[in-house]
Amino acid sequence: SVAAGCLGVIEDCLEEACSYAKERSQHGKPIARHQLVQEHIATIELAKQASESLIHTAGSTRERTRSSSSKWRPACSERSPAARGT
Repeated sequence: SVAAGCLGVIEDCLEEACSYAKERSQHGKPIARHQLVQEHIATIELAKQASESLIHTAGSTRERTRSSSSKWRPACSERSPAARGT
C-alpha cells in the first residue's frame, strides 16, 4: 500500500539520520550528542510510530468493515516528507 511505502521511507530516513549523526563529529564530539540533533531524530521516530499506528488501525478497520483504507494514506504520506526534512 501507499501508506506502507511511506513508512518504509520514514524508516530509511531514521536509519540514515542516526548513522550520519553517529559518524559526523563537530567540536570533538559526535553530532548525535547535540540536543537539537537528538530532537530532530526523535521527531522522525515519532512520525514513524504514528504512521505504524495508523497503518495498523487502517488494517484492523478494513478487516472489520471491508472498507477502503485510502482515508489513512494522506496522514502517512504527510509524515514522509517531514522525516526527509523537505
